[in-house]
Amino acid sequence: MRITALLALLSLGLVCHAQDEEYRVIPSLTDWIEEIQNTPDSIYRANYIEIRIDFEKDAELISYKENQNASDRGGKDRADLLTIDKHLVLNRIRFRSHDNPSFSNGTLLRNLRFSKSLIIYNLENHRFGFDNCVFDELLQIRVIETRFFFVFVECTFNSFVNINNPRAPTPFIFDECISRGTIQISSDSENPSLFFIKSRMKFVVLGETSVFKQISIDSTEFEVGLSLAKMTISNSFFMQGVSLKYLDVTNTQFPNESTYIPFDSLKNKLCLELASAYSSDGDSLRFTPIKGESNEELKNFSWMDQLTGSYTKLLNIYKSRGEMRSYNAAYIEMRDKQTAQSKLIYADNPNFQNYFDWQINRFTRAFSDYGTRPAKAIFIFFQVVLAFSVFYFFFPSTWNATDNRKLMKRLRYLGSYFTSRDGLADLFEKETKDEFKDYEEFHAFISSSEKRLPVYFQWLSKPLYQFSVSRFNFTRGVLRRTEILNGEWAELPAGKKALTSFVIGLYLMFYLVWIFLVRCLNAITLSLNAFSTLGFGEIPTRGLARYVAIVQGFVGWFLLSIFLVSLIGQILN
Repeated sequence: MRITALLALLSLGLVCHAQDEEYRVIPSLTDWIEEIQNTPDSIYRANYIEIRIDFEKDAELISYKENQNASDRGGKDRADLLTIDKHLVLNRIRFRSHDNPSFSNGTLLRNLRFSKSLIIYNLENHRFGFDNCVFDELLQIRVIETRFFFVFVECTFNSFVNINNPRAPTPFIFDECISRGTIQISSDSENPSLFFIKSRMKFVVLGETSVFKQISIDSTEFEVGLSLAKMTISNSFFMQGVSLKYLDVTNTQFPNESTYIPFDSLKNKLCLELASAYSSDGDSLRFTPIKGESNEELKNFSWMDQLTGSYTKLLNIYKSRGEMRSYNAAYIEMRDKQTAQSKLIYADNPNFQNYFDWQINRFTRAFSDYGTRPAKAIFIFFQVVLAFSVFYFFFPSTWNATDNRKLMKRLRYLGSYFTSRDGLADLFEKETKDEFKDYEEFHAFISSSEKRLPVYFQWLSKPLYQFSVSRFNFTRGVLRRTEILNGEWAELPAGKKALTSFVIGLYLMFYLVWIFLVRCLNAITLSLNAFSTLGFGEIPTRGLARYVAIVQGFVGWFLLSIFLVSLIGQILN
């Protein structure tokens, strides 16, 4: 059964009725611990005591010696823990060097196990702490006058820790510590600093209305979370390599330009602390986190407004520091919760406005992550253009130079080659005789009218005629030299028949592939033109495809508008 309340009342009476008296000097830390252990009562109470440090006698119980820096730990060796099994209530206590009592040197108590509660009021060392100590029950330290540091090194806290009311801007340091209960730290007047380094904490609460000068959390795990609600950080806040479940920053004042909180470690962990109170055993705090995940939380507009305010606070920090990766991640998570809320609003009050709000949130999330990723929209553009291209491929377009009629004409041309004795050059002449006749008629006209036309007319006409005829003659010459079928195909020997079939079939395959590629290119070009709404005056397609092109134009206009807004927003940010 805990007796925390009784100890608090006893300690309060001790503080109120303490007399202005001289400090009682105890010659060594070892003597003081023996005095505690020899106390017949279960509670050891002391008022105005000064404990001298004997470096030889207390070697296993202290870490810092006179004139050492705070970073110079007095050895890493660990002896067996000395257990103190009394409830300690101490007021006006200080530790001094035995050799130089006036020097307020740094002192760390080491290798101690406090199996009962430890309550200290008015600790007067400028440098003080605990090294490799275990606290099994309540640790409460109030009215602290340690100006330079108060440090816990490799300590274990198995119950509730309460530290408050420093009388100086004390740095509180938890270095490689383990906490299995709640740690609560607060300050009414001074602006202390707080450091967590490579520690494992359960739950840390910083007092409401407290003002901390600096908070640094490095490579620390919080089993439950960290509550910074309604407090102020005046100088800097640093968080890196942190693992936690919940973070409460409701109404917290941060110095935006000197705050570093990467959102990767906060994903789906920002919350409101609905209620907090001492649990029945007095050793921890209980709280109900509000993360905006359940329907009950989403329907509570007051909770959601406060939670949105916490996200906005982080967004302002990221924007002021130019941390766009964290900004985008925090913004997406906030908007996801708002989208889930809009769905519930529509379910409770189904109308067009609420439905539109819900669907536009869903669309912007899928299209560009609420405008934070314009590149995602470009990928969707290509998907839309290709989808419409597949549709246009099966519909006629004025851009397709080869339709079914022209394809049948080409096949008939090849069929004539197999069934007649004419060669490719002969068939080519027959196919182009009308075109070649036009060339000859043009040449005859120029020749007969040579003296009746201006000279420059001859200069232009003759090169044009010669180029056209040379192209015709070149094609006919190539076909004669590459002739592979002499006579009808059916009369050829089996080997030559197979070779001829293979060569002509290969030509036909390449011809069909070429037609397919051209048609694909035309379909994609038509789709891209309709999507971007550039337009060429007349839509180059017929039938159903014409109406589909109009619909695609509207879709493209809508998507491009949202894309431009997203892109401009990212550029401005």
